[in-house]
Amino acid sequence: MENITIVFAHPWKESYNAAIFRQIKNALNDKNQGYEIIDLYADGFNPIMSKQELTEFSKGKTMDPLVEKYQSILKKTDHLIFIFPVWWNDVPAMIKGFLDKVFIKNFAYEDTKTGIKGHLNNIKKATVINTGKAPKWYLQFLGGNAIKGVFINNTLKSIGIKKREWLYLGLVNKTTTEKRNKFLNKVSQKVKNNYY
Repeated sequence: MENITIVFAHPWKESYNAAIFRQIKNALNDKNQGYEIIDLYADGFNPIMSKQELTEFSKGKTMDPLVEKYQSILKKTDHLIFIFPVWWNDVPAMIKGFLDKVFIKNFAYEDTKTGIKGHLNNIKKATVINTGKAPKWYLQFLGGNAIKGVFINNTLKSIGIKKREWLYLGLVNKTTTEKRNKFLNKVSQKVKNNYY
């Protein structure tokens, strides 16, 4: 069985992102598939890097026990699932802080003469699930392409994750209950069929 880790970042437990989170957990439970959860808000993760933390960061170290815990989980992960909203055409600050503080050198990558070499190639695949107000085409062609172009096809690729998929429901503030349910079912079926 795969070692699955879900990284969830939304402060409101009644949000549609929380519904997606529940749907994925239910689908995995139905398959008797174990998983780890990194719930950044519930864990009280602080995305702000202090001056002292930055000193350790430059050495490829951390002084945050929560970061060490997350790194330990990620080292055992085969499939990484991110669930978070798209705010201002980009990842929320909580996710950016997670990347900055957890994916540090000597853990997630090493510097080489030709760039960086990823260390997290134990993670065979990553699935990024987002919702947002903008349609997908806007994010990709007019909004800077921060999710697919930067986060998925640059950051995750750079740390060694070869297979990456993006599931996105746009216009979430205007969409129908039927479309929301259809997206939940799509996510659930992908988990049940292990189609990533």
